[in-house]
Amino acid sequence: MATIGEPVAQAAGPVEEARRLRAVDAARGFALLGIFLVNIRSFSEPFPLTMDPSPQERDPLSVISHYAVNGLCEGKFYVLFSLLFGIGLVLQMRNVHDRGGSFFAVYLLRLATLAVFGLAHALLVWYGDILLLYALAGTVLMVLARYCSARSLLVIGIATFALGTAMETGLTLLTARGHSGPAVAQPSTPERPSPAAPAVNDAGPKKPPFERLVDAFKTGRGEPGPTNTVWVEAETEAYRDGPFLQAFLFRLVTWLLFLIFETIFGFGFTVLGAFCLGAALMKLDFFAPSRRPWHRRLFAFGMLVAAPICVAVAVVMGESADPVRREPPLWVVLWAAPLMAGAGLFLSLGYLSGLTLLATGPAARLAAPFAAAGRMALTNYLSQSLIATFVFYWWGLAQFGSWPLPWRIGLVFAVYASQLMLSSVWMSYFRFGPMEWLWRTITYRRLQPMRR
Repeated sequence: MATIGEPVAQAAGPVEEARRLRAVDAARGFALLGIFLVNIRSFSEPFPLTMDPSPQERDPLSVISHYAVNGLCEGKFYVLFSLLFGIGLVLQMRNVHDRGGSFFAVYLLRLATLAVFGLAHALLVWYGDILLLYALAGTVLMVLARYCSARSLLVIGIATFALGTAMETGLTLLTARGHSGPAVAQPSTPERPSPAAPAVNDAGPKKPPFERLVDAFKTGRGEPGPTNTVWVEAETEAYRDGPFLQAFLFRLVTWLLFLIFETIFGFGFTVLGAFCLGAALMKLDFFAPSRRPWHRRLFAFGMLVAAPICVAVAVVMGESADPVRREPPLWVVLWAAPLMAGAGLFLSLGYLSGLTLLATGPAARLAAPFAAAGRMALTNYLSQSLIATFVFYWWGLAQFGSWPLPWRIGLVFAVYASQLMLSSVWMSYFRFGPMEWLWRTITYRRLQPMRR
């Protein structure tokens, strides 16, 4: 087996355009929209508020927006993207082997490069990065996909996905504060953090935001949660007013919390499970024309059964939350979280099947913009982070914590529509997006031809 330090066979290279699956590219491009709709809350409001299952604003449009995103997008599009990652790995494995290259040597370097991108993204731009997790889980998938059959991958994928769901549910139960009473009417709309007060108070100069958070931890008031006003106010000030060090410290702490408690104890297993399921689908020739009846069944089941279940569960979780603790009752979490995960997986498969039907049917031209965006998904994903942080962070427009959810969703659709148009134009002249070109150049250790 070749190592990273050995020369990779010159036959190795990116998947040729003729061998690409338009359905995979289109699904990846569509997934960018759902991921941005979920991530916009983390870009624009303090981390503790993102844990609140109920709407922050109670006007009808905000409530509908909240539950539409929570029900139809949250936990579904990262699963869809993970399925596509597994599918793409099998495609690349076949491509490298057909060209006579060493798959492990090529893919290890590919994953190492992705990990570097992810670390830079998480520490310098936004804490919610998923690229590092993909790189870590991808090393496991690389071995499983090489040596396991489709049936074995299905079994491993389902078991790992179920384990991740159980771990996430258990973590939620452990960190909840024991609310088990009946649902209580929601309070009036909470006020958003006001602009920063003058940096002087009766006790003297006001401490920097991160120092106030550390003090809160020391006094037992630093536990993350939507009711932690110290954390909410301090994080809002850090991201909205800066400077870089204060924002960086909050980003670092939040990323570490996310990495340890979400990724390792649950989220990472669901990603790996979806990776394996995607690899199994590819080995089962999921995109073959003979599978179209299955595409129709999965699309219908996803839209008509799984989607209503997911929205209903999101509403129950949000409306049953205690108005003070902002947590649903434990008995609701116990059944709602696994149901949401299971239905969400089928909804993700429904999205994949629907895009496959569109990209391979008589209206295939409608899928072309999605496919163009999907072919430069890494560039678009990172661009979303840069645009959103420019709008909400101190170094740009400094709107952190001030926009209602409908405005933020409007921003998502405006940015995504622009990405669809720009991606279509870009891909008509070039073979790769800018970040995709860099990624492939490092992976194959030679400059890739950029222009068509």
